[in-house]
Amino acid sequence: MIVVEQPAPGGGGGQPVMGRPSFNFQFFSTPSGMLLLAQFVIGIIIFVIGSPWYLTVVSWIAWIVTHLLIWVYLFSLNERYASNPPLKVVEFYFHVGAALLYGLCSMICLFTLSWLVGVFAVINTVAYAGAAIFLFSDWTTHRSALPK
Repeated sequence: MIVVEQPAPGGGGGQPVMGRPSFNFQFFSTPSGMLLLAQFVIGIIIFVIGSPWYLTVVSWIAWIVTHLLIWVYLFSLNERYASNPPLKVVEFYFHVGAALLYGLCSMICLFTLSWLVGVFAVINTVAYAGAAIFLFSDWTTHRSALPK
């Protein structure tokens, strides 16, 4: 059930009204959307290959948050509900943290344990870092366009 705030006819405050869920597949054709899907799939591959406990913890946390972000963008929840701080800022910090943790874990895996898991972790590190770069450029573009 999705509740959408719509303004009252007299210009007063909005009242919750049932809205039909709408799917936003266009987001997944953008570079940020493709990277989000790549993070999701590569996370599953890392689970299947089997990884050490520290990479498993990082992978599970990142995969769950990525899964939630896919649902948020699929149903356009980021456009329906305003959040403070904005979702793009929170998502940027998440991607930066995930990229740093994945990078650290991938280096440990590459040099000590399994090179295959390390290679996929490096690929996921690049995906998270790329998403952070796209989010930062999008955030600064929209922030500078605001009236001062």
